[in-house]
Amino acid sequence: MRKNIGAFALAALTALTLAGCGSSGAAQSATSSAASSASSSAASSSDTGSAADSVSTVSADSLETPSANESAGSDSSDGAEAEGTLDSYSVENPVTVKVGLTAAIYEDIWNPIKDDLAKEGINIELVQFSDYISPDEALENDELTITSHQHHAFLDATKADQGWDDLVSAGDTFIIAMNLYSNKYDDVSEIQDGDQIAIPDDASNGGRALKLLANAGLIELSDDAGANPEVSDITKYNKQIDIVEMNASDVPSALADVDAAVVNGNYALDAGIDPDTAIYEESKYDDDSYFCLIAVKDKNKDTKAVKRIVERFQTDETKQIFQDEFKGYFKSAWDYKFS
Repeated sequence: MRKNIGAFALAALTALTLAGCGSSGAAQSATSSAASSASSSAASSSDTGSAADSVSTVSADSLETPSANESAGSDSSDGAEAEGTLDSYSVENPVTVKVGLTAAIYEDIWNPIKDDLAKEGINIELVQFSDYISPDEALENDELTITSHQHHAFLDATKADQGWDDLVSAGDTFIIAMNLYSNKYDDVSEIQDGDQIAIPDDASNGGRALKLLANAGLIELSDDAGANPEVSDITKYNKQIDIVEMNASDVPSALADVDAAVVNGNYALDAGIDPDTAIYEESKYDDDSYFCLIAVKDKNKDTKAVKRIVERFQTDETKQIFQDEFKGYFKSAWDYKFS
């Protein structure tokens, strides 16, 4: 029932495990595959423009902590050339803004933004991480200006766990749909009693998967379940399904062994699953919990450069990239209308 979505996905992927926005609610501590300083450049490009002009893959420990006179893109350095700040910059005195990401595919979105804003005096440096917590840790430590790798639910959970209350959203970016797929069925109505359905086992995405199954009519959840329901919150099985919980990254490969699976969009993309083959699509959202975002420290939220970056991200040009490069997996979050 599945078909490969083509070379566009494979060309944008690296050997890193995709740590897409909201793809896991747990920190996955993979070591960096190409550790380097956040300020080092990997000068490379491709005909498709999918490789950043300057991209580092780092772990949090390899980032250099700014001195007392520096912050990530907010203060001047002692170099020969004067540097701008987040509130005062120009082409002659540019400000450097370090953006933390967790998947090479996001460079396809950020590279055009990077190119455009360089003409205005905002030099964006893309910094790749191999796990989900390290980017926010670097942001908290002023080693980054921005992170763009997570949804609201994950940021809220991280802040609660780590006590990083000064990390806030500067603006929404996109939604990566979580859909129900099957190698056996063409429609959710075909699911039978006794069928096994795989879902992610972490709190935020497991709860999201259960909400999807509830919207699909397979189960019913307690009214008191909250934003991240658990299997124990199921009050009724409209189909006597067996829910199998596993790591989100393992769910696509489990499709060969289960009757259906709820797959995160970025892992589906990595596995070459066409979103048009979903037997039930996530399309309704009660709130912005699963909307991806640009995170900053509260002190930088209203600065000129951060506002300009958000403004440039939230454009029709970005929407076109969602359509051309990601074929329906990514959808605009900033103009979603709640019913």
